[in-house]
Amino acid sequence: MNGETLIYHDGIVQSAGTDRVFVRILSQSACSSCHSKSLCSALDIKEKIIEIETPEARAFTAGEAVTVSMAETSGWKAVVLAYFLPFVILMTVLVAAVDITGSEMAGGLAALGILIPYYWMLYILRKFIKKNFIFSVAKMHHPIESNIAIHSAVNL
Repeated sequence: MNGETLIYHDGIVQSAGTDRVFVRILSQSACSSCHSKSLCSALDIKEKIIEIETPEARAFTAGEAVTVSMAETSGWKAVVLAYFLPFVILMTVLVAAVDITGSEMAGGLAALGILIPYYWMLYILRKFIKKNFIFSVAKMHHPIESNIAIHSAVNL
């Protein structure tokens, strides 16, 4: 990850084994850090468990505060796989099916139906896809003010 921009999340170790660490992080939408969040119903904070393979896994203990990092490009890959490609596929099938059948109902059902095999293939290929997303974990030496921070790896 040298020279790449990294995304950092603070987390807590759930468990650690011989070669992997499970870390709980809070994933926040951009609006969740807003000062008006108590008045807004769009608040989106989700707890996620991240599995990180590392030879230093035994050095971590449950409950320990850590920082998880990932290359920003990996985040973009995830967005493309989870949101952009399904949207393009959905819209393509919708337009084609409505054009072929003349029925918006049939087009909508076909467009939604095509997502089932798409996400099924992602599930089948998850081990291959997982290799493209590399996370690192480090013990937290000082708390980071923001739960999500973006820094350059050159500054580390």
